[in-house]
Amino acid sequence: MVESEELEPGIIPLAYIILKEDQTMSGMTSRNILGGTYHYDETGIIKLDFNPLTRVYDTPWSASFQHMLSAVNRYRLEDEERLFLINTETEEELEFLRMSSNICTPIPNSRQLYDQAHTDYFTIEDVVIAGKCLEVTIEYSGGCGEADAVLIGSGNYMESLPVQLDVKLFLKDEDPCEALVRKSFYFNLNTILPQEEEAIVLHLEDWPMDIHYTRN
Repeated sequence: MVESEELEPGIIPLAYIILKEDQTMSGMTSRNILGGTYHYDETGIIKLDFNPLTRVYDTPWSASFQHMLSAVNRYRLEDEERLFLINTETEEELEFLRMSSNICTPIPNSRQLYDQAHTDYFTIEDVVIAGKCLEVTIEYSGGCGEADAVLIGSGNYMESLPVQLDVKLFLKDEDPCEALVRKSFYFNLNTILPQEEEAIVLHLEDWPMDIHYTRN
């Protein structure tokens, strides 16, 4: 995860990538969902072939992050906690901090992304709070490919005690098969909770019950 000091107070900076064992990748900048693949070898050469899965108005910082990410050609690890992606031509480096082992994806809070992001079809089967993570279990058609999901806030907190927020799950299903797949995704609730607040009520689209969360 990369953090920036340029964002408004109380907004969690959002730039992260997840490199999966099957050499696919996913991620998020402040406005766009990323997908794609990567490959590397033992000499430290790495190549990210990523593309925005959503194309909405972007911030200069986010656009710069994506540009730097596309130019990466080497990496190094430090203390198994920090990953540096390097452009050897310009000597620019992107530093990533390791997310917790029970990876909970940060939740962006953007009205524009909430309104414009595309989703493939799915149904929500279960929603559970586990510590700081929201576990959302869905069913969709697949069985022989990859699918990623992102939870997005509407950008507008409702003035109440505790505060309330509409959220929506978006699925990117690149799996052409038609078997019924059940899969859980995990989202970090602390990243959507304003810094000055200790609790929040989330209204998840297509889920009948409110989600009550207290900072963990």
